[in-house]
Amino acid sequence: MNRIRFIIALMATLILSGCYKTIERTTKIKQRIPIYQFTTEAEAEANLIQGAPKSLTTFGNIYTYQHYLLINERGTGVHIFDNSNPDSPHKISFMNIPGNFDMAIRNNVLYVDSYDDLLALDVSDITNIQLLNRVDAIFPASHPSRSGVIIGYKDTIIEISEEINPNWGFGNNEDDNGLSFSTSESFSNNSVNPTNSTGTGGSFARFTIANSHLFAIDSRTLNIFDLAIAGDPKKVKSEVIFNVAEIETVFPYQNSLFIGSTDGVIIYDITNPANIVFESMFTHARACDPVYVSEDVAYVTLRSNNNNRCFGVNNQLDILNVKDLDLPRLIQTFPMINPHGVGVDDSLLFLCEADAGLKIFDINKTFTNNELTAVSIDQISWNQSIFAYDVIPQNGNLIVVGENELHQYDYTDPTNITLRSKIE
Repeated sequence: MNRIRFIIALMATLILSGCYKTIERTTKIKQRIPIYQFTTEAEAEANLIQGAPKSLTTFGNIYTYQHYLLINERGTGVHIFDNSNPDSPHKISFMNIPGNFDMAIRNNVLYVDSYDDLLALDVSDITNIQLLNRVDAIFPASHPSRSGVIIGYKDTIIEISEEINPNWGFGNNEDDNGLSFSTSESFSNNSVNPTNSTGTGGSFARFTIANSHLFAIDSRTLNIFDLAIAGDPKKVKSEVIFNVAEIETVFPYQNSLFIGSTDGVIIYDITNPANIVFESMFTHARACDPVYVSEDVAYVTLRSNNNNRCFGVNNQLDILNVKDLDLPRLIQTFPMINPHGVGVDDSLLFLCEADAGLKIFDINKTFTNNELTAVSIDQISWNQSIFAYDVIPQNGNLIVVGENELHQYDYTDPTNITLRSKIE
């Protein structure tokens, strides 16, 4: 009898748990944020120097804007090239930006991090870059220690908004491969208004621009800035990402934002950037995770890591159907060697395999009753002679960045790409 009662009680609990709705909760947290300063404020500004071109030593993120190519020197600044002719990129200058790792451009304003600050730089004259504004202490999680001295602390109230699903952790949907995703009830079919005023970053980007806002991530937080006044970015919100160990990359698609993390892909509706809405999360095995989205398909690379930062053992490409943002669905998984950055141009998939080089695949989609049901990829090229970390394919020109050099290829014939130039 006791066993029957237990079974009935368990069934009732499961039935009732399906009736719960997502609950939105806002929590205010008081934090003491350190205030850093160089010897003087003037000296801090004096570190921003646009000087002569110099050799690259540690390649970071890449970014294209108009006919310019920008390459981050990790922790140091940005190399600027005139890439009008990819066969012969011309060095313009090096912009010294201490503590810089990420960048994005809109309407001739370059937004970069400098330690835990956000800078807005006027690049309308690329040979004479000017500082427009500095927003202090924006990214303390990214740069807990900067070159300078702590001169004090300021109390800051941070509002954390989160959607709580009472079933989180045991009520998730699960596919046949044991991968799970969590869903919310919101969905948007609207598209971001197209614009030519922004540039293009690689799949490891942590800065991106959409809907006249800058979205910038650190290890746990999505920071949102209003760019209505280009030279005066206003922070409108910080969204702490829960239920993941670390967030790594950010990618805009239509009216959504795809955030790659060590635990999965998080999707937000950014129709109203000041009030973003959690859409869903597709959870995968623990691994480092860039994500790229094209035509309602998300390409997610999972890789192990030598320093074990991601605690991952998987090396694979996951392909998701994200037409229904509430219900991202795994379509196919392909084993890889050590996949890093990824890019898509039409039916071509470009995948970086680090020491194993660069692979190019032909994407073939299968639809049943107008629903994507299968995706296959056929390898058509493999360049094993280079180290490939990240990639940007644009109009037949492929930019591939490695550890200490950058290659550009003509992929008019993707089965036999030809080297156009090399920067080192």
